[in-house]
Amino acid sequence: MWIMIIGSNLAVFHLNVTAPLFVHTLFFIVPFILSGIYNIPRLNITLLCLTLVESTYLYLSYKETYFSTIQIYDLYAVFILFAYIVSISFVKALITRATWNGITKERDTMENRYTSKQNFLRLFIEHTNDAIAIFDLDDSIMEVNPAFEKMYGWSREECIGNKLPLYPEYRREDVRRRSRMVRKGESFQMLEVKDVKRDGTVMDVQLTLNPIFNEKGDVIATSLIARDISFKVEKERLTLEAEKLKVAGEMAAGVAHEIRNPMTVISSFVQMMNAERHNPYREYTAVVETELKRIDEILSEYLVLAKPSATIKSDLNLHKLISDVMILFGPEMNNRKITATVDSVAACAEVVAEEKMMKQLFINLLKNSIEAVENAGIIQVKIENQNDHFIDITITDNGVGMSEEVLNKVFEPFYTTKEAGTGLGMMISQKIINDHGGKIHIESEMDVGTSIKVTLPVVPTNSPVYA
Repeated sequence: MWIMIIGSNLAVFHLNVTAPLFVHTLFFIVPFILSGIYNIPRLNITLLCLTLVESTYLYLSYKETYFSTIQIYDLYAVFILFAYIVSISFVKALITRATWNGITKERDTMENRYTSKQNFLRLFIEHTNDAIAIFDLDDSIMEVNPAFEKMYGWSREECIGNKLPLYPEYRREDVRRRSRMVRKGESFQMLEVKDVKRDGTVMDVQLTLNPIFNEKGDVIATSLIARDISFKVEKERLTLEAEKLKVAGEMAAGVAHEIRNPMTVISSFVQMMNAERHNPYREYTAVVETELKRIDEILSEYLVLAKPSATIKSDLNLHKLISDVMILFGPEMNNRKITATVDSVAACAEVVAEEKMMKQLFINLLKNSIEAVENAGIIQVKIENQNDHFIDITITDNGVGMSEEVLNKVFEPFYTTKEAGTGLGMMISQKIINDHGGKIHIESEMDVGTSIKVTLPVVPTNSPVYA
């Protein structure tokens, strides 16, 4: 382009030098028309400067020749060329304007689309129930959404630019390993882990970790999407417990009834043998009778699991019920010098329950507390209303306590730390509480003691009991 346009200019200059005619000067417009097609600014400026120098030289050298050679037809040619240039310029301006309008419209359309996508993405991130956080390559938080603030308890101002303890300490190495892998371009989907809120509460979450790429395909940030699945884990736990109860109940129904029939016969014969004054094996048959009673107790616990939910219920006063149970253990606690207190501050302690089951529940719980404390131990029972609908019965002792491992397995069937335990007491207690629409919560610390809270629904104050 440079050679062609500058060359055409020099050719016109050479023509004017060899044949200095006015009409020949009109050919200087040809290189400008060519340069206008390509529209190269540097070329246009160079051509303009060169033409000015050439025009000046020709004017100073051949001005008299030019004026003497002007013809009327040359003026027509100048007029036609001028009209041609104006027309071409006008058409070019229209084309340029149309092109520019098209580019502007396309740009506005793209900006609107981009803005719409941005707004849609912003609205989605702000209103989704999943917690979303963006991290830089140093694992510092760049952005969080409102769901993240609500789920983890940290405000946006506290998050931006900081590294927060969002996971338990034991997960530190695992988190770092995954972060390195995500920064290398890998993704992790639907990871079920435990995270920590600002107040230290541990929650079950489902994580999705993804890298964020730029136009060149380089990782510039990482994203975290977290969903609280504590309810799902709790549901699975309750389902598993229900299955355990179902299996234990089916076993109870099949085993207990089959064993009790021959047991009745054996027990009758053993009692007859013990009644015989001259029985030489009385010492052994007494042991057999004791063990038979123990087997009968185990079978009775089995049968509790086999029975359906309590259906014969009556209005019970928990003050009186627990006091009666405490009287049953009075002699044993006196012998072991155990101090037991009952603190009742509940305004409403009436529940609708099956009396036998309720007695068995608190017998099981108090028996565990008595067996856990040493001589001269302390057991405290507190009865208080949680609200107008529920009542809490808390049994606290200063016994040996339980480790976290034992605490996690306390409701499993046949799991016991006692030499003569059946491993069914706490499972049966849980079943009784569930059948009555209540809950049980246990806190324990080794060598400190255990606290068991039982929550049961109370009789509404507008029920016939208070009429």
